[in-house]
Amino acid sequence: MSSLPLFSIKPDKLVESLRQGELRSGKLVVVDVRDDDRSLGSIVGSYWLPSDEFIKDVRTSVNHLLEVHPKAKKFVFHCQLSKVRGPRCANMFREEVAMNHQSRAQDMEVYLLEGGFQAFSHKYCRDRELVNGT
Repeated sequence: MSSLPLFSIKPDKLVESLRQGELRSGKLVVVDVRDDDRSLGSIVGSYWLPSDEFIKDVRTSVNHLLEVHPKAKKFVFHCQLSKVRGPRCANMFREEVAMNHQSRAQDMEVYLLEGGFQAFSHKYCRDRELVNGT
């Protein structure tokens, strides 16, 4: 079993990928693992999978993400600050993929959004193509 690394991505680099249409094409998935704090706003097009739900059944959560996003090559995880929930879920995701989805893992990249939603929304809150509800 080979290890699937966890990369870091800055908000600007994520915006670049979003503007290039990677989300619309299905190649990129932004996974928001915040819980009730998602009501503070969200990245447009992000997939909401609360951390408590994800952690309760990691295998089912990972299978679901891979099923719903069959063309995805990049998974970007975040929580409010990307300090606890985001890294924890991203690491569980990459471990499960590396262990039980080797064929998908070969060309997959897993990222953690630097500074989480707070950093992203601070910079892009006025851009309605990027941020909902702030």
